[in-house]
Amino acid sequence: MNRVILAYSQLRGDLPAAQRERLRAQLPYARRLRMPFDAGRQSQTYLGLALACRLLSDASVRRVEPSALRFARTGKPYVPGGPDFSITHAGEWVLCALAAEGEVGIDAEEYGAACPSAATLAAWTAKEATVKAARATLAELDQVQLQGRRIAFRGRSWYCTTPRLGLPLTVRVVTARRVTQWLLRALPSESALAA
Repeated sequence: MNRVILAYSQLRGDLPAAQRERLRAQLPYARRLRMPFDAGRQSQTYLGLALACRLLSDASVRRVEPSALRFARTGKPYVPGGPDFSITHAGEWVLCALAAEGEVGIDAEEYGAACPSAATLAAWTAKEATVKAARATLAELDQVQLQGRRIAFRGRSWYCTTPRLGLPLTVRVVTARRVTQWLLRALPSESALAA
């Protein structure tokens, strides 16, 4: 059974500088060096990592701290031996998907976000979620082949789903194994950051 937990949180404004610095200090040194300079991007990144740590802690029944995170060459965070997860943000929203089995990627875009059509936005989010699931780079985006709810990439088949969140976003989750159960969790940003 491949249960996917999807947590999402709304971030209204930047996190205070002291809180950003506290969160930064918890990250591995190499990741600290690659943090964006913009306070808004930092806030989104920290909230995404906090959501991931919250889901990882819930899944493993032990507290997972940001210092336990490692980062693939492409920048995707992971915990050695832990379940796969993926983070995205769009506008004020930050989302994290964690798969019980196999790889997972998530992407979200705001409606009308400089996109000519809903179909184009849906295709873009599906492709970007696939690249994230495969730990690939955006340079490989044109190699992702959409085939309805199935996707072909790097000689593998992937499953694409659209979770119903009721948010003003186009969201796609791509997994290596078919999702058999969803657990959707709206978490206030204060709650996610306190965990």
